[in-house]
Amino acid sequence: MKKREKKEQLLSTPYRKEVGVHRYAIIILSLAFCFFHLYTAGFEMLVAYQQRSVHLAFGMTLLFLCVAPTKTTTQNRTLLGTDVIFAALSLGIGVYAYFSYYELVGRVGNPNTMDLILGTLLIFLLLEATRRMAGKALTLIAGLFLIYAFVGPYLPGLLSHRGYGFERIVNQMFLTNEGIFGITLGVSASYVFLFIMFGTFLEVTGAGKFFLNLSIAFFGRMTGGPAKAAVIGSSLFGTVSGSAAANVSGTGPVTIPLMKRLGYNPKFAGAVESVASAGGQLVPPIMGAAAFIMVDILRLPYTTIILAAIIPAVLYYLSTMVVVHLQSKRQGLIGVPAKEMPDLKATLKNGIHLAIPLLILVFLLAVVYLPPALAIFWSFLSLIVVAQLRGTTRVSVKALIDGFVQSAKNSMIVVIVTAVSGIVIGIINLTGLGLNISNLLVALAGGSLILLLILTMITSIILGMGLPTTAAYVILAVLVAPALVSMGVEPLAAHFFVFYFGIVSAITPPVAVAPFIASGIANTSPMGTAMWALKIGLAAFIIPYMFVFNTGLLMLGSVETILIGSLSAIIGIVGLAIAIEGYLYEPIRIIPRSILIIGSLLMITPGFMLDLIGLLIILAVLSYLRWIFKKRNVQLLDNTEGEHV
Repeated sequence: MKKREKKEQLLSTPYRKEVGVHRYAIIILSLAFCFFHLYTAGFEMLVAYQQRSVHLAFGMTLLFLCVAPTKTTTQNRTLLGTDVIFAALSLGIGVYAYFSYYELVGRVGNPNTMDLILGTLLIFLLLEATRRMAGKALTLIAGLFLIYAFVGPYLPGLLSHRGYGFERIVNQMFLTNEGIFGITLGVSASYVFLFIMFGTFLEVTGAGKFFLNLSIAFFGRMTGGPAKAAVIGSSLFGTVSGSAAANVSGTGPVTIPLMKRLGYNPKFAGAVESVASAGGQLVPPIMGAAAFIMVDILRLPYTTIILAAIIPAVLYYLSTMVVVHLQSKRQGLIGVPAKEMPDLKATLKNGIHLAIPLLILVFLLAVVYLPPALAIFWSFLSLIVVAQLRGTTRVSVKALIDGFVQSAKNSMIVVIVTAVSGIVIGIINLTGLGLNISNLLVALAGGSLILLLILTMITSIILGMGLPTTAAYVILAVLVAPALVSMGVEPLAAHFFVFYFGIVSAITPPVAVAPFIASGIANTSPMGTAMWALKIGLAAFIIPYMFVFNTGLLMLGSVETILIGSLSAIIGIVGLAIAIEGYLYEPIRIIPRSILIIGSLLMITPGFMLDLIGLLIILAVLSYLRWIFKKRNVQLLDNTEGEHV
């Protein structure tokens, strides 16, 4: 038990107790942070460097005031002198960068002593903030990239470069838009913060509870009803939270105890919630911060990213639902008792109006084509107005203030991750490492796209295990995605490929963040929960290969291509999920199971003849399984009647 508690503790953010002046300072800073972004989104966005410097200053200052240096419970729970100094320095550097912007622009390439001192301090403070908020892995990666910029001349082969001095590196990191204040922080500063605030207030107004109750009302009475409700509810909640960990923490305390109470294996209950939660970042319209960074990297409209995510998200949750249904049938799991079911009419009456802001957001993005920042600005205001329509969702002044404070806290991880990712990208661009890594991967693949995709998948999962999805995607987008593009993969498909595996890495052992958190709620083994999650989500691991070879699944191409590709993919993914679970009417033997896998893989491979052959194989196997099941039932009935006679 102590070991499990320690694991949960390591996965949690060490927020301090906030009392007195400390608490009021956080409230004031949070309100200023939120109102700054509301003003710049709705009225006047600042020059990129200034917008980003203010954004980072707020984020880092709050972090040093809110987050303790260590994750232990016996020390550092109160504010330390060093943290006040770090917070003051973070705020001071932001003020300097904002007011000295025009002078700094003139000194790019030729920093003065003050620039070098403050730039060095910013790098140190950012690494420390990253260590506190995102853990040692990302901090170590950023530190290694900084060292790499110095030691390039001493490295062999493709890793070698001419090397850069201290002044050049600080200049790149602090004075330009190609370092800390680069594109990734720009996305966070322009509109990701607003989406986080929108998601936070959806929770404050009760939208998360509404989505979950709605899912239970629709699916609760079915076989495996609580598990299916967890899948649907978590997918809806996930598009609000944009984080696997936040999703598990938000919906898990409701769904996991409900499943356990009705006889579900605790590991299975935690795994279902984990897989459902991880996929939330795939669900439009909000998705995760990485999706917004993809917009800027690919220079595509956000609506293109939303549309591209629809079919992969459907396939992900369809495969999950099939496995959950079959596992529930295998174990004879029941639905939610009628007395515990939320009333559908009452649920809709009390919460359906909370869907209006989401519809407004989609309308403004997809029909009016407003910039994301302006679209989310109006959607946020509509949410505050709509929430006042019913007493159950009405937001008081205190709740409003608490919502702004929580929004600022929820944004800290994104602010820090996108800023420290700027260090990595800045060094990659400075040294040319990205091109070298792409060339190396292509060489290792030997011209085989399949092998390159497998190498990319492994790299994405390994990086994703230790990093937040946003950071993993940023690094992979620069280092690995270009290799896929050079082999002829559509750029959108290449970036979605690494983005997708960055997401599912949250359920992949040995470092499976979502199942580890869920195991704490389910009071069961973290690794056992992770292995169950891997089994439930295994069929979904094939989906990225599907949209690489059939871009119609990303809504690219003609309507006919999209429809045929989607139908083929749905049949293939259902067949694969059945084969992986190894159960339909009864356990499936190894030979028909293997044949079913072959037929399913043919269905997800583009080409009319392959689809036709795959479909015939799947139909033949399913018909055979049904025939065997009926035959055994008839024999069992005959034997029973004979014994009775």
